Amino acid sequence: MPTATASMIEVTQDQWNNLDSKVLWALRESKGKAPSDRGLSIKEYFDAYAYLLKNEPEWSRIEKYVTDKDFKLTRGYLSEVSASCLGNEKKGEKDNAWTWPSLFIITCLWGYNKNDKAGPVKLFYAMRKEGAREIIKDGAEMAREGQLKAAFKTIDRLDQIGTSYATKFLYAVGTSKPDLCPPPVILDGVIYKRLQEIGGDDLARRAFAFDSTKHGADGYDRYCKAVRRWANELSLQSADVELLLFELPRGKKISS
Repeated sequence: MPTATASMIEVTQDQWNNLDSKVLWALRESKGKAPSDRGLSIKEYFDAYAYLLKNEPEWSRIEKYVTDKDFKLTRGYLSEVSASCLGNEKKGEKDNAWTWPSLFIITCLWGYNKNDKAGPVKLFYAMRKEGAREIIKDGAEMAREGQLKAAFKTIDRLDQIGTSYATKFLYAVGTSKPDLCPPPVILDGVIYKRLQEIGGDDLARRAFAFDSTKHGADGYDRYCKAVRRWANELSLQSADVELLLFELPRGKKISS
């Protein structure tokens, strides 16, 4: 994780109420405008990942599924892979295609930011960490048990992954257990920026501690609970709220 620090100062109930009010206003303004599950083509940057990960056992499993030139990664596809990982785990079929480490890799492919040219390198170093596969499996198990703080801290042990990639993996794992409350949802740089614009830099930092080495797990737990709260108010799923936050207009302050 990055070495940024954040002061996890307690957020008062009045401050939470104020943030909730502002976020709900912004979400109601955009309700119904969330994108569909648009597929993401990975062919533009596939070669970089293939070169760096060619010696990874999981890569050989993934490659046969995603090399089709028309293949696009979607949230729905990640959910199918997550369900397959769970099924394979329960059956004890260790040689089957999908495992939690392979879900981790394919989730990082899906979550790749074209502006982050180091994305493939970050994944390369994460997978080279000693015990990486066990770390990923442990994090997945904790996420499925609803232990979001522990799951975040566990995945955080992987080198250079950061909050964005970590929470995308936890989100994907969580789709295999839809009754989680709150479910793990994605907190990336775009969403955090929107929360800063809605609630103010200071409150967003203290509430959610994005990319903090010291308080990141607490901040992520707070975020998932807040998203669940907002989703309940709007009669939506948590993942729908996360998508709405991601798609809010950018670069301007939002006020109710």
